Amino acid sequence: RLRRGFTRIEYNVSMRILQFFRENILAAPLSLAIVIGVIMRFLGLDAMEFKGDEFKAFALAAGHLQHFSLPQVGLQSSTGLFNPPFFLVLLWPALLIKTDPLFVTSWIVLLNAVGIVGLLCFLRRIGNTSLAISTTAIIATSPWLFIFSRKIWAQDVLFPFLVLIG
Repeated sequence: RLRRGFTRIEYNVSMRILQFFRENILAAPLSLAIVIGVIMRFLGLDAMEFKGDEFKAFALAAGHLQHFSLPQVGLQSSTGLFNPPFFLVLLWPALLIKTDPLFVTSWIVLLNAVGIVGLLCFLRRIGNTSLAISTTAIIATSPWLFIFSRKIWAQDVLFPFLVLIG
Protein backbone atom coordinates (compact mmCIF):
# COMPACT_ATOMS: atom_id res chain seq x y z
CA ARG A 1 0.00 0.00 0.00
CA LEU A 2 1.13 3.48 -0.82
CA ARG A 3 0.51 6.71 1.04
CA ARG A 4 -3.02 8.01 1.55
CA GLY A 5 -4.61 4.57 1.36
CA PHE A 6 -4.15 4.06 -2.40
CA THR A 7 -3.36 0.63 -3.72
CA ARG A 8 -0.67 0.39 -6.38
CA ILE A 9 -3.29 -0.11 -9.15
CA GLU A 10 -5.29 2.94 -8.06
CA TYR A 11 -2.10 4.99 -7.90
CA ASN A 12 -1.01 3.89 -11.40
CA VAL A 13 -4.42 4.66 -12.90
CA SER A 14 -4.55 8.11 -11.31
CA MET A 15 -1.00 8.86 -12.49
CA ARG A 16 -1.90 7.82 -16.06
CA ILE A 17 -4.94 10.13 -16.02
CA LEU A 18 -2.84 13.04 -14.74
CA GLN A 19 -0.18 12.34 -17.37
CA PHE A 20 -2.82 12.30 -20.11
CA PHE A 21 -4.20 15.68 -19.04
CA ARG A 22 -0.69 17.14 -18.81
CA GLU A 23 0.10 15.99 -22.36
CA ASN A 24 -3.26 17.12 -23.76
CA ILE A 25 -3.86 20.50 -22.15
CA LEU A 26 -7.25 20.95 -23.86
CA ALA A 27 -8.56 17.52 -22.85
CA ALA A 28 -9.84 18.67 -19.44
CA PRO A 29 -11.95 21.62 -20.64
CA LEU A 30 -13.24 19.67 -23.63
CA SER A 31 -14.12 16.71 -21.42
CA LEU A 32 -15.98 19.11 -19.17
CA ALA A 33 -17.83 20.46 -22.22
CA ILE A 34 -18.92 16.91 -23.09
CA VAL A 35 -20.22 16.31 -19.57
CA ILE A 36 -22.03 19.66 -19.52
CA GLY A 37 -23.51 18.99 -22.97
CA VAL A 38 -24.90 15.65 -21.81
CA ILE A 39 -26.28 17.07 -18.55
CA MET A 40 -27.85 20.10 -20.25
CA ARG A 41 -29.94 17.82 -22.44
CA PHE A 42 -31.76 16.58 -19.35
CA LEU A 43 -32.42 20.02 -17.86
CA GLY A 44 -35.60 21.95 -18.65
CA LEU A 45 -37.42 19.12 -20.39
CA ASP A 46 -40.72 20.79 -19.53
CA ALA A 47 -39.91 23.39 -22.23
CA MET A 48 -39.80 20.72 -24.94
CA GLU A 49 -41.70 21.04 -28.19
CA PHE A 50 -44.88 18.93 -28.26
CA LYS A 51 -47.03 19.68 -31.29
CA GLY A 52 -48.90 17.63 -33.88
CA ASP A 53 -46.19 15.21 -35.06
CA GLU A 54 -44.94 14.56 -31.55
CA PHE A 55 -48.49 13.91 -30.34
CA LYS A 56 -49.21 11.54 -33.25
CA ALA A 57 -46.06 9.51 -32.57
CA PHE A 58 -46.79 9.39 -28.85
CA ALA A 59 -50.45 8.42 -29.35
CA LEU A 60 -49.71 5.78 -32.02
CA ALA A 61 -46.98 4.14 -29.94
CA ALA A 62 -49.12 4.18 -26.77
CA GLY A 63 -52.17 2.88 -28.65
CA HIS A 64 -50.33 -0.07 -30.18
CA LEU A 65 -48.75 -0.88 -26.85
CA GLN A 66 -52.12 -0.71 -25.09
CA HIS A 67 -53.69 -3.12 -27.61
CA PHE A 68 -50.62 -5.40 -27.77
CA SER A 69 -50.35 -4.99 -31.53
CA LEU A 70 -47.31 -4.45 -33.69
CA PRO A 71 -47.61 -1.34 -35.84
CA GLN A 72 -47.54 -1.99 -39.57
CA VAL A 73 -46.48 1.57 -40.45
CA GLY A 74 -45.15 4.61 -38.65
CA LEU A 75 -46.09 8.24 -39.05
CA GLN A 76 -47.18 9.56 -42.43
CA SER A 77 -44.61 11.83 -44.05
CA SER A 78 -45.40 15.10 -45.82
CA THR A 79 -45.25 13.30 -49.18
CA GLY A 80 -48.03 10.93 -48.13
CA LEU A 81 -45.79 7.90 -47.70
CA PHE A 82 -45.61 6.12 -44.38
CA ASN A 83 -42.41 5.82 -42.39
CA PRO A 84 -41.33 2.45 -41.01
CA PRO A 85 -42.71 1.60 -37.55
CA PHE A 86 -39.32 1.25 -35.82
CA PHE A 87 -39.60 4.60 -34.03
CA LEU A 88 -42.95 3.67 -32.50
CA VAL A 89 -41.50 0.41 -31.20
CA LEU A 90 -38.45 2.31 -29.91
CA LEU A 91 -40.75 4.35 -27.66
CA TRP A 92 -42.25 1.27 -26.01
CA PRO A 93 -39.65 0.80 -23.22
CA ALA A 94 -40.35 4.33 -21.96
CA LEU A 95 -44.12 3.92 -22.39
CA LEU A 96 -44.04 0.68 -20.41
CA ILE A 97 -42.62 2.57 -17.45
CA LYS A 98 -44.69 5.74 -17.70
CA THR A 99 -47.11 7.17 -20.27
CA ASP A 100 -45.97 10.74 -19.93
CA PRO A 101 -44.62 12.81 -22.86
CA LEU A 102 -41.86 14.25 -20.65
CA PHE A 103 -40.75 10.77 -19.66
CA VAL A 104 -40.74 9.61 -23.28
CA THR A 105 -38.72 12.70 -24.19
CA SER A 106 -36.23 11.85 -21.45
CA TRP A 107 -35.92 8.40 -23.05
CA ILE A 108 -34.98 10.06 -26.36
CA VAL A 109 -32.55 12.34 -24.54
CA LEU A 110 -31.00 9.28 -22.89
CA LEU A 111 -30.58 7.59 -26.27
CA ASN A 112 -28.85 10.71 -27.61
CA ALA A 113 -26.62 10.97 -24.53
CA VAL A 114 -25.59 7.34 -25.03
CA GLY A 115 -24.91 8.27 -28.66
CA ILE A 116 -22.51 11.00 -27.54
CA VAL A 117 -20.60 8.59 -25.30
CA GLY A 118 -20.65 6.04 -28.12
CA LEU A 119 -19.23 8.64 -30.51
CA LEU A 120 -16.38 9.33 -28.09
CA CYS A 121 -15.58 5.62 -27.81
CA PHE A 122 -15.82 5.11 -31.58
CA LEU A 123 -13.53 8.04 -32.38
CA ARG A 124 -10.99 6.96 -29.76
CA ARG A 125 -10.90 3.55 -31.38
CA ILE A 126 -10.29 4.82 -34.92
CA GLY A 127 -8.22 7.96 -34.19
CA ASN A 128 -6.31 9.66 -31.47
CA THR A 129 -7.83 10.73 -28.18
CA SER A 130 -7.46 14.47 -28.76
CA LEU A 131 -9.45 14.25 -31.97
CA ALA A 132 -12.11 12.14 -30.27
CA ILE A 133 -12.55 14.54 -27.36
CA SER A 134 -12.55 17.63 -29.60
CA THR A 135 -15.11 16.24 -32.03
CA THR A 136 -17.36 14.89 -29.29
CA ALA A 137 -17.24 18.22 -27.45
CA ILE A 138 -18.40 20.02 -30.61
CA ILE A 139 -21.24 17.54 -31.09
CA ALA A 140 -22.23 17.59 -27.39
CA THR A 141 -22.49 21.38 -27.32
CA SER A 142 -24.04 21.88 -30.76
CA PRO A 143 -27.23 23.93 -30.32
CA TRP A 144 -29.20 22.21 -33.09
CA LEU A 145 -28.32 18.71 -31.92
CA PHE A 146 -29.22 19.83 -28.43
CA ILE A 147 -32.66 21.01 -29.56
CA PHE A 148 -33.34 17.98 -31.74
CA SER A 149 -32.38 15.54 -29.01
CA ARG A 150 -35.39 16.73 -26.98
CA LYS A 151 -38.31 15.94 -29.29
CA ILE A 152 -40.50 12.91 -29.87
CA TRP A 153 -39.60 12.64 -33.55
CA ALA A 154 -38.10 9.74 -35.48
CA GLN A 155 -35.25 11.79 -36.94
CA ASP A 156 -34.09 12.68 -33.43
CA VAL A 157 -32.88 9.16 -32.75
CA LEU A 158 -30.82 8.86 -35.93
CA PHE A 159 -27.62 10.07 -34.25
CA PRO A 160 -27.23 7.27 -31.66
CA PHE A 161 -27.99 4.61 -34.26
CA LEU A 162 -25.56 6.08 -36.77
CA VAL A 163 -22.89 5.91 -34.09
CA LEU A 164 -23.91 2.31 -33.37
CA ILE A 165 -23.49 1.40 -37.03
CA GLY A 166 -19.99 2.89 -37.03
